[in-house]
Amino acid sequence: MPDNAPLASPGSRPAETGYTEAGLSLPPSSVFALFAPARLRLMLKMARHELMMGLRSAEFRVAFALALVAVLFSAGGSGTTASLAGYRIWNTITHLFGFMLIVWFSAAACREMFTQSEPLVFSKPQSSEMLVLARFVGNFLLACAALAVLLVIGATAQVIGGGTPFVPSAYGHAFRKSLVPLFYLGSLSFSMSLLFRTPVAGAVVGLYWISILLGRNFLARVLSISYSQNAFIYLFIGLAVLLLAASVYRRERRGRFPAPRGIGAAIAASFVFSGLAAWAVIAPSHDPPLRQNDFYLTMGSQRLQEGMRIPGFWLENQDGKITRLSEFPDHILVVLLWSPDVPESVALLDTLAKIHRDYGVRKVTPVAVCISEEYTTARDFARESGYRFPMVIDKGSRLGAELDSPIAEAFDTEELPFAAITDRSHIVRAALKASSVSDTRLLLSLRDRLKEEPD
Repeated sequence: MPDNAPLASPGSRPAETGYTEAGLSLPPSSVFALFAPARLRLMLKMARHELMMGLRSAEFRVAFALALVAVLFSAGGSGTTASLAGYRIWNTITHLFGFMLIVWFSAAACREMFTQSEPLVFSKPQSSEMLVLARFVGNFLLACAALAVLLVIGATAQVIGGGTPFVPSAYGHAFRKSLVPLFYLGSLSFSMSLLFRTPVAGAVVGLYWISILLGRNFLARVLSISYSQNAFIYLFIGLAVLLLAASVYRRERRGRFPAPRGIGAAIAASFVFSGLAAWAVIAPSHDPPLRQNDFYLTMGSQRLQEGMRIPGFWLENQDGKITRLSEFPDHILVVLLWSPDVPESVALLDTLAKIHRDYGVRKVTPVAVCISEEYTTARDFARESGYRFPMVIDKGSRLGAELDSPIAEAFDTEELPFAAITDRSHIVRAALKASSVSDTRLLLSLRDRLKEEPD
């Protein structure tokens, strides 16, 4: 130390100027100090270096190549719309690319151990917390960049192969919904491999993710990290795990200096917020493996019959408001049950838009009921395609080997798409099952109804 360097009083914390004592880096004084402007600039510089190393890694290149092939198959089919392509790419990225990301982040966490460069890395004056966070941030930024490139390639495949217009918001929604799952899987695999000093710990995370995917038919929806309604749950868990790993990794480098003040509180708060977010999702839900909601049970107890009043429902629409069929007195109703996982049903949404445009002035109201476990599906499809008719979501849906939905049960169908047309008293006059429903049949049935009940 230079002769003119200020001396710390007994028990005080020396100023952080890259000072080291016996080869041990001084950690930041508090968790907030990690994000001070000077530190943040240094962390981003280190993260950029980590990003470039990740870009050259075999694990990243394999993950990207596999995801690229899957994205091209997902988005390039003839007639695939931007909304459907964005939905499929989101599924591909969270499932396949997410799994490959586990392998990549696990290897990145143990890279210095494999290359025997740990003495060089940890000879730097930066704290262990900063080194860990910079390494994770660099790899996560690379994952975000790869995600953006995959979406651009998917959009190109959709326009060229699908022959449908490009809709930027469809891919913006896919990007947004993919961020938290990738962050959570990356944080979990990186932290586990870092703490246990072996990528085998990351393999455990991979097995956990595979078990969630294979057990979707039997597990509660809240356990799926890919659904946007669960985003805050897994965002806070991922943050807590990452901070925990940063605080306990290589603790011996601190020597006599304590961990940054507030990091323990930040970890605890993240877990608490995650629990509160989970309760906010579970409390109002209808998710039979975990909880049943009397309101959804009541809706599902109805039965559709031709010549009888159509089953009613109170469901959230694309504007976040509740839609009830009773809101449309003296209207002919065209109710379609559809799912983004059934492309034939997605194609009928344009038919409903045509009905709304051509027959809305004649008091004909189309209503699309989305059967999906992802709560934002109806809203995203409506906004991306500019649909103005009511598009509601059945939040009690479960999609597996069999269709499990209170609304599908009320409409007495086990397959999608399904359409029902009523008269102006909301009595069912036509019920079109999956084998018979088509845009032509739907329009013909509606025109026959209008002949009997004109304006």
